[in-house]
Amino acid sequence: MKKQNLARMVAALGCILLLATGCNSQDPVTYNNKIMDVLNGSTDDMDALNNAMVKEDYAAAETVRKSWEAKLGKASETLKGIGDFKGNSDFKNTAVKAIDSYKNSVSNDYKQLIELRTGLKAGTKVDEGKIDDLLNKINHDFEKAANELNAASDKFEKEFNK
Repeated sequence: MKKQNLARMVAALGCILLLATGCNSQDPVTYNNKIMDVLNGSTDDMDALNNAMVKEDYAAAETVRKSWEAKLGKASETLKGIGDFKGNSDFKNTAVKAIDSYKNSVSNDYKQLIELRTGLKAGTKVDEGKIDDLLNKINHDFEKAANELNAASDKFEKEFNK
């Protein structure tokens, strides 16, 4: 009877140890997916904003812009709360930087673009070169953030998916 109780206790302790060790280990795919879920959701409003701009509905564009700006702020905080992966936070930090870059574009560049196009539609004299400059800056900043993210994701995958 004592041998059975001792065997059960050892088995239970072994299970507890395995569970505790397994819970503390980090899976690179799960970590990557957490970050990518936040990133993928961060551009959900881009189509709505661009559609409003194409339709010249600048009031709707501004509403979408403000909503998107708030969502990007939350996305940045969510990413910051994820933590590192086995002591390495490079991928997460690059993701935060990308979200913050998106937020800067949405908060500043898109805002100016909407204001300029609203003025142009109303007949106000507007420097159309400034509109082109803003569009180029937005595209450049989004492309740069995407390239940096892809590089960080590739590096993360090479380092931790062995």
